[in-house]
Amino acid sequence: ISLDELSAALKVPKSNAMGADFIHNQMLHHLNLSNRKILLSLFNLLFRNGFCPDDWNVWITGLLFKLCQVKVSGYIIRWLKDFLTLRRVRVSLNGTFSLTKTISLGVPQGAVLSPLLFTV
Repeated sequence: ISLDELSAALKVPKSNAMGADFIHNQMLHHLNLSNRKILLSLFNLLFRNGFCPDDWNVWITGLLFKLCQVKVSGYIIRWLKDFLTLRRVRVSLNGTFSLTKTISLGVPQGAVLSPLLFTV
């Protein structure tokens, strides 16, 4: 994540609600440059090491809830739930495969539906 991307994300807080970490969106919005750089370093360290706090996993449930609110239901919502949860991935490099890892958050990279689901 670049400093410009972080600054753009913090420019307009999505709500006035406090997150599960008890950090208010307005607090993040008003971070000075020095503190934004510290936050950016933390995010990039977490991403590089593949760590994602358990609380960040909640958003798939929230996404499915939002879709239900706009009348997505039945087979489609069940298919989307299967599409988003417990995906298995592995990496191939020069014919050698990594161990398989289960992904339990986010939207699949490269899938046609992912940009649409991400914006919900």
